[in-house]
Amino acid sequence: MLGLSGCGKLQISNLRLLPNLTSIREIKAKHEPATVSLQGKVINVVPLIQQQVYQVQDSTETIWVLTHRSNLRVEDQVSVEGKTRYQSISIGGKDVGEVYVEEEN
Repeated sequence: MLGLSGCGKLQISNLRLLPNLTSIREIKAKHEPATVSLQGKVINVVPLIQQQVYQVQDSTETIWVLTHRSNLRVEDQVSVEGKTRYQSISIGGKDVGEVYVEEEN
């Protein structure tokens, strides 16, 4: 028997069961492109001109996700399927780039 209790509001929009979930820590450890599935809580949303990016947090780490979704809110629980990408950023000759996920529709 499974039960949930608590005083807080539970947001489960955009949440669906995905096979083969990968932790964000595992995703960020690799810089080569891969197809991944992850779940977590939206902690930041940034609108762009024709897309938006949002930051997802699981129990291990956070990662940015590029998407065409427009209905995301902070605190939403989401399931994400997409391809990993690496954006190289050079500062003072040092690469401080970051892995992100490009969400598939």
